[in-house]
Amino acid sequence: MISKRWLGKEGAATECRPYNVFHVLLQVGAKFGVMKTIRWGIIGCGNVTEVKSGPGFHKAEHSSLVAVMRRNGALAKDYAERHHVPRWYDDASALINDPQVDAIYIATPPSSHKQYAVMTAQAGKPVYVEKPMALNFGECEEMIQTCRSAAVPLLVAYYRRALPRFLK
Repeated sequence: MISKRWLGKEGAATECRPYNVFHVLLQVGAKFGVMKTIRWGIIGCGNVTEVKSGPGFHKAEHSSLVAVMRRNGALAKDYAERHHVPRWYDDASALINDPQVDAIYIATPPSSHKQYAVMTAQAGKPVYVEKPMALNFGECEEMIQTCRSAAVPLLVAYYRRALPRFLK
């Protein structure tokens, strides 16, 4: 359970737990006797996905970026072509419900994190959301409860905690 001590500037939650998303999802797969490549979909193809997370999904072992979504279809198509992503969407629901997508990375502005996280969890897919997790504590609680009810992992992209510089 997230506690208020995790709240950052202006009450926005900055993290939930410092998990490595690939490690957690591989554990989930191992639990069910399935070790396969995780097929990722990204909602929100902005700057953070250009050089960090987007290419990272291709480079990580047992990971593949298979679909992206951006509200502007032309920009989604451009991103997909430049990053060799086979499918693109301009509708989040279509990406979330794509049977060829196993997990969703939400890299939109924080104001839409809760909406997309809830939609993803209700579709039965793991949620990986950029920081800050949501706009406030209440939204974080709702995201956590929805993911618990759907029995899917909810992870926050707070990768810096695992970098040597930040380890104590």
